[in-house]
Amino acid sequence: MKKQGFKFLLFTLISLTSIETYAFDAVVDGIRYNFSGTNAKVIDHGSRSENVKAYTGAIIIPNSVTYFGTTYSVTSIGRLAFYGCSGLTSVVIPNSVTSIGRDAFQDCSNLTEVHISDIETWCNIKFEYHNPLPQAYHLFINDKELTDLAIPNSVTSIDDYKFRGCSGLTSVTIPNSVTSIGYGAFMGCSGMMSVTIPNSVTTIGDSAFSGCSGLTSVTIPNSVTTLF
Repeated sequence: MKKQGFKFLLFTLISLTSIETYAFDAVVDGIRYNFSGTNAKVIDHGSRSENVKAYTGAIIIPNSVTYFGTTYSVTSIGRLAFYGCSGLTSVVIPNSVTSIGRDAFQDCSNLTEVHISDIETWCNIKFEYHNPLPQAYHLFINDKELTDLAIPNSVTSIDDYKFRGCSGLTSVTIPNSVTSIGYGAFMGCSGMMSVTIPNSVTTIGDSAFSGCSGLTSVTIPNSVTTLF
């Protein structure tokens, strides 16, 4: 009986583990997700090969989504998720999202607005390659366009391409908490006129301010020892 009980318990644990890690795709409120464990990822809409409509207009990605009674946290936007959605005009990215895949917003030719809740959340998102800004050019926080960017003290590094293409920026203030500025971090921010870089920064990536045509000069602090 003990052996049978042990086998039953082991079978139950294996079954529960399988259920927990089981992954599947589904469309909820017009957005296509991959569900796995307790998380959901926005995935390729599939309109190029399946009978699925491409995203158009303003899209709001929720913090969580409920499917057949189970609630999943939306933690990522996958590769090609919005690829080629020329009718997409704006997107709201929730603070639950921690990563955005390669070419997720490529060829979204009419995308003009990216909405987020706060700068710290944006700085913590990992981009597999680029962010949506080179398509949209304008970043909004709580429906107000970001022009004067003040990086919060909770941020220690500005990653590669983090604000690339955000032409709506006019000024940037970087706090002493930041020690590195990544490759192309502010590339193409053509409206930027001033930037303050503190002595805490020791590394600045190549092309970090390339294409910032409105920026008259950038003072590199003596603390910078590496241009990577």
